[in-house]
Amino acid sequence: MGDHTIWTSPHESALSDAIDKAVEGLGITPLEKDIEDTKSIAKLRRERRPRSADNIGLLTLINRDGVLSWQDSPGILPNALKGRRGFWGHGKVVKQLKYPKVGFSEVGKYLEDFDNKLTPARELRRWNGSELKAVERPSGERPILLFIHGTFSKNEAIFDQLQKTNQGKAFLVRMGQKYQILAFDHPTLSVSPMLNALDLNRILGGYPKPIDVICHSRGGLVTRWWLEAFESGSHGKRRAVLVGAPLKGTSLAAPNKIRHGIELLTNVGDVLLGGLSLIPCFTVAAGMLKLLNSAGSIIAATPVVDGIVAAVPGLAGMSLVENNFELQRLNKTAIGGRTAPEYFAISSNFQPSSPGWRFWHQFADFKIRAAHLAADQLIFDGENDLVVDTESMFQLAGSVIPDDPRRVWRFRDSATVHHSSTVHHTNYFLQPETVAFIEKALQ
Repeated sequence: MGDHTIWTSPHESALSDAIDKAVEGLGITPLEKDIEDTKSIAKLRRERRPRSADNIGLLTLINRDGVLSWQDSPGILPNALKGRRGFWGHGKVVKQLKYPKVGFSEVGKYLEDFDNKLTPARELRRWNGSELKAVERPSGERPILLFIHGTFSKNEAIFDQLQKTNQGKAFLVRMGQKYQILAFDHPTLSVSPMLNALDLNRILGGYPKPIDVICHSRGGLVTRWWLEAFESGSHGKRRAVLVGAPLKGTSLAAPNKIRHGIELLTNVGDVLLGGLSLIPCFTVAAGMLKLLNSAGSIIAATPVVDGIVAAVPGLAGMSLVENNFELQRLNKTAIGGRTAPEYFAISSNFQPSSPGWRFWHQFADFKIRAAHLAADQLIFDGENDLVVDTESMFQLAGSVIPDDPRRVWRFRDSATVHHSSTVHHTNYFLQPETVAFIEKALQ
């Protein structure tokens, strides 16, 4: 070990390794931690630099009193002896990354590559009892149970959680006796939920047998666009269980909240390190920061961020802002002239109690507005499941899903649930209550 060794705990080493794996394929690499190299990069950023230096972006992950945050600067590491820690400002340097900046003409290609990293499969697949396999349009002989994943995710994440519990395993077995179990995988950044729905309709539109849908997060928007805008409604019965769905949008995707949302997901990833999460938090955080910082800075003015979010159709389509014209059209008018789908909803009001979640109060606890917390750090103005505003989960065209226990399951106080982990957006399908409600709703 040399004189420049930076002491790290086992958890910090695991965190660093997880980030390295998460950014593979995104053109983001660890920054060499040699002190002289780091100083020279910092010097380049202060002086007039060649174009090649301008095209390199830098990220430093800082731990300040147990809360992780990102800085778009190298973060100088002191020439320390073994056992000393490296600090940046008032925080400890946890990870340093570098990347080639994304040019304006390269945004579309970058989003496609990002989607390929997050959701490798882009097709209809069938659950054969142990894994998902590609399948053509089904023959129409059996009812379908269709799974649709959320933003930044893939259907394997849902099935992995269901397979983790005895209740989930038994549920899939019983459903397989009644339905053909299918999964629709789709890109979630490069296209809007409405276009995902158009693609889905080309595969399953007009299917003659009943179709029941289990959808998570943004999958709820895909489902509603499909059933209300593209499906003719003249065929088999359609029902859908919407799990944590941002039917009115989510504050996390609002331009003025996106930066803090990225840091929130980073901290969530740290707490869930090695767990079964429906969102690959570190991949999302680093990938989005690369895009944001290529256009300016992490702390760029809101008009700049507005433009960046607008350039990401998947985020713009679920942004909780007043001028989201796409969602306004979806929610404005009830379906007329045909039978409407039957909707059910599962929601959570996330109330973490473990000390590991203390960062949550800084980003998402609207009830705590301590004087030392800046108001603009808060992402949500009301109850939420860590990613989606709870109130948003019940919006329909011209109405809401009735707050009836036969139609809605609320994890109102997640701390009272008997499962070992509190209930939030990324672990709904680990909960036996989720499985029980879905099966009861679809009887």
